[in-house]
Amino acid sequence: TNSDVQSQVRYQTYTNFTATPSGRGDMNYLNFKPNGNPTCLCGDWDAMLFYNDLDQYYQATIDTFHVWTKWMMEDVGVEGLRLDAVKNFTPEFTGNLLDYLHDNGNDPKIIVGESYDYDAATLKSRLDAVYSYMDEDTKNAMYYSLFDFNLQASLRDACDAFGYDARNVFSNGMHNSQQINRKNIITFVNNHDFREEPQSADNDPILGYAFILTNPLAGIPCVYWSDYHHNDYPSYTDDINKLMSAHYHFIQGAQDVDYLTRFNSPYAASYFSGGASTSLIYQLSNMTDVCLPGRDVVVAINFSGSPLKVDIGVNTGSPYHLQTGDTLVDILGRSGFPYAIVNGSSQIYIDLPARSYSVWARVSPITQAPVVSAAGVTSFCNGGQVMLSAAVINDCHSYQWKRNNEIIQGATRGYLMGTVSGVFQLEESVNGAVAHL
Repeated sequence: TNSDVQSQVRYQTYTNFTATPSGRGDMNYLNFKPNGNPTCLCGDWDAMLFYNDLDQYYQATIDTFHVWTKWMMEDVGVEGLRLDAVKNFTPEFTGNLLDYLHDNGNDPKIIVGESYDYDAATLKSRLDAVYSYMDEDTKNAMYYSLFDFNLQASLRDACDAFGYDARNVFSNGMHNSQQINRKNIITFVNNHDFREEPQSADNDPILGYAFILTNPLAGIPCVYWSDYHHNDYPSYTDDINKLMSAHYHFIQGAQDVDYLTRFNSPYAASYFSGGASTSLIYQLSNMTDVCLPGRDVVVAINFSGSPLKVDIGVNTGSPYHLQTGDTLVDILGRSGFPYAIVNGSSQIYIDLPARSYSVWARVSPITQAPVVSAAGVTSFCNGGQVMLSAAVINDCHSYQWKRNNEIIQGATRGYLMGTVSGVFQLEESVNGAVAHL
């Protein structure tokens, strides 16, 4: 006819899920688009995506997913939800689902939507749209969050793109660019959807993890399992464990961050090696943890292929706490010097290898080896046991037991139940640095 015939064509899926073993959740063509309802087969909400495209406007679909999600939480024990491809269904569906869960006594501990968009303003609009459909009591009971693709792209480029100015990381992301509450943001470095260039951070992604695991104001950090256990960089398991420990003991809940090397920074810096465009240095304060009340932490990440050696100014004004003469300990033990001292010019010296990072905190270094005692006899028959423990256990220190100089996996407390013969040692450290046996 040499004309647009879309209005004359009726589309209908041929989908039949009416023989489920449970006898529940039956679905047919009416639950999937196109199903005879008006359609243009276009856009994120009305295209035939991924073969089975659910119609979230159809009441039977809504009812089925409400009951299904409630069953997963109450019967299966699911405690959190990851909502895939949230831009492909309406925010009304998500908001109403969360209302339904709350009204039935189910408040997920974490809810994160995956909106594969790199624009921070778009992510904010999608977040706000879901909240517009949530009841007030639901909003008060839970946080709906999104993965921060905007920040991920900046961290990826800092890791992989030669010539990229790493300081852009400070101004990117849903929190820094859109002032979104950190509890509505999930920060990440890589995920399972990254299959093409240049989506993933491929060169030393641990540098990206160093940022998200030491900056809680940017959002809630998420570690990708394939990065945590990866044949190409097996040491990341230990490195990420130490970063998570540093987060837990010294950084969590920080209320303030000052990006010391941001664009147009007021803090004087003298670089002897490396430069401002290839490094991130920032200061955190007012944590909610128990290990550093009224103290500050300084983080430095070096994306350069050359060492970072710099005298960098720090914040000595309120609400920060650093003062001239304060000594900061490199709690990860990765820098060229174990300490950094605030000098009379309110500067500290940082010395990092190429493509590395570390965390400095004002803590007391460990100067004496832990004293280990046994609560009982140490000679016994097979099947016996004896409790080994440090005389003093500090909740803000890290511990690792060894047997015959070999690490005992999972033995990371100040005490250990001994059940086999051997020479046992206890390593005590400040998050892995300044260790003593």
